[in-house]
Amino acid sequence: MNQRLEEFFARHRRAALALSGGLGSVCLLHLATRHHVSLRAYFLKSALCPASELHDAEQAALSAQVPLRVLNHDLLVYPEIAGHGPDFSYQYRLRLFKLIRRDALEDGFPELWEGSNQDDERACVPGLRAVEQLGVLSPLRTAGLSRADIREDARALKLDVTEKPAAMSLASRVMNNLPLNQRVLADIEHGEELIRSSGFKFARLNYYQDHLTIALPEQQLAEAGGRLEELRRSLGTVFPGLPLSLTAQENS
Repeated sequence: MNQRLEEFFARHRRAALALSGGLGSVCLLHLATRHHVSLRAYFLKSALCPASELHDAEQAALSAQVPLRVLNHDLLVYPEIAGHGPDFSYQYRLRLFKLIRRDALEDGFPELWEGSNQDDERACVPGLRAVEQLGVLSPLRTAGLSRADIREDARALKLDVTEKPAAMSLASRVMNNLPLNQRVLADIEHGEELIRSSGFKFARLNYYQDHLTIALPEQQLAEAGGRLEELRRSLGTVFPGLPLSLTAQENS
């Protein structure tokens, strides 16, 4: 294991963890528990979070034998989130971590961790501004671990999320900063479930109001292209009449 991360765990023996169900936070959960850090995990459930992420978070917490508290909040009541403006990533993370930190403090956990990595810092991910503003700790990023490093650790630990793309809210599928609402987010989640039931486990469905794209790992594009009409018919039950195309996922 990375020496800087081992040193971090030696200094920080008790913490709350914002568990998203994605690669970073799940790997951090398992690495920390192997170093006997006392953790309590928190997942904030809202219309922005796919049910699959909650499932992955629950499975990870069960596997690591760490208690998980699921918080329910309607984040769309906040105009800065429902409006889905250019600073959405910052506003979403700010609200997310404020709510988790409030409950963690009530439970006696003043220190809160999250699972970003060094690649996020290099890319100047806007949500990191909220992390730093609130004093949330990022052990993997502090240790200088890249996403590739974390995947290597996840493979060594044989975690189910090893090949999973970066965990992102359903808002990331609503393109061009279109406003968010319960109906569109639910339809996108349903659409992704239909695509995954066709065998494309890591598909992302992007909504542009007048058309859709399915983002897939590059190695799956040829197979999906041969089944494009099948996918169009399936998604037509949720988004009737919208054109559909395929695109490669960015490396994540």
